[in-house]
Amino acid sequence: MQIDIPLYRRVSDKIEKYQSKYKGYINEFRNILGKRNLDLRYLYYTLRSLRIYDELRYTTVADDSIKIILSSQLREGDNIIIKDIYRGVKEEKIITGYSEGGFPDKIRDNRKYIHSEAPSIDTTIYSLQSIAEYSNHLQYWDNSIDEALRRGLDYLKLRDSNKDGLLEQSKGEDWIPLLERNGTLLYINALYLKLLEDLYYLYIDKDRDYSRYIRESYIRVYRVLEDLFWMDGMYIEYINSGGAMVLRAGVDSSTAVRPIIMREGGKTYNHLKNLYDRLYEPHINILLSSEARVKVNPEDRNLYKIVTPLQTAIYAMDTAEIGYPNLALKILDTVFPYSKYELILIDNNYRVIPKERNRNTTLGIILITTYKIISEAIKGG
Repeated sequence: MQIDIPLYRRVSDKIEKYQSKYKGYINEFRNILGKRNLDLRYLYYTLRSLRIYDELRYTTVADDSIKIILSSQLREGDNIIIKDIYRGVKEEKIITGYSEGGFPDKIRDNRKYIHSEAPSIDTTIYSLQSIAEYSNHLQYWDNSIDEALRRGLDYLKLRDSNKDGLLEQSKGEDWIPLLERNGTLLYINALYLKLLEDLYYLYIDKDRDYSRYIRESYIRVYRVLEDLFWMDGMYIEYINSGGAMVLRAGVDSSTAVRPIIMREGGKTYNHLKNLYDRLYEPHINILLSSEARVKVNPEDRNLYKIVTPLQTAIYAMDTAEIGYPNLALKILDTVFPYSKYELILIDNNYRVIPKERNRNTTLGIILITTYKIISEAIKGG
């Protein structure tokens, strides 16, 4: 394995500061579980990264984390708050049978929040994935886990509005509502495919009939994704609710790597490299000052609209995990200049949005985990 050593050393130097803060991140993570504002999407990625980086540490926090996730699952009659980002208003709602089994986007002061008319598909998948990975990794199983997984999967099945096997979301329902994506997203359905795969193996010796039912769903989702989404050397971002294909590159499409592309041989590297070329070459030249003011090269202004350090770090981790350390290093190298920010909106004002504390913790753990994967790949190579 030939590694880009200068790049490796440059990234290594930057990673050292995260390594030195690692203990602090763990302490922060313990505090996150008791914080007034908990985001279940980022809780999943923190747990996933922590399990890779330090298995012992994972076992010390997993029980409390899963208890919180299980207790947050929505039941008919629950009170939730819809925070409408488009109208800037909040309204309370009583959960009906349709939304039962989903999960809130956030828990704040013991109240449950969603930002769409129904529980977000990706938050629900991440929550179920956290439960499934916990159960599989620690070999723990009880009725509460079984019930939560079945109820959650039932809710997801209801989100297949056109009955083609794939899940469809409403406008702005996913992790970045500012993009206002709607319809059938690669990101969402790749997560769904991975969940189905993991649930199949989890149930195979517990309920064989249910396991077969999950496998049938998995096969159907996989085939439809392959038929509809592979185009021009990579997987397209989504098909909107009107049936139009959105051909642009989406950084969150790296979620497709493990469940889809790994089964398609040569498509793996093609998708990841094309994604990198379209997103980062030539890399958008953003200069962040200490006052958090952003300057953008004029020629790039209309090419890239959003920079998302956290999702880019997840893309790097996905890439490293499947065996492309050089590409992962290049992706990591793009993350650090922007790591103080949740996202950067490239418009006339070049707005930056600082990260919430729990997202900053998640980013730190993802970065050091990805570097560990790369380091072990180099040693093994």
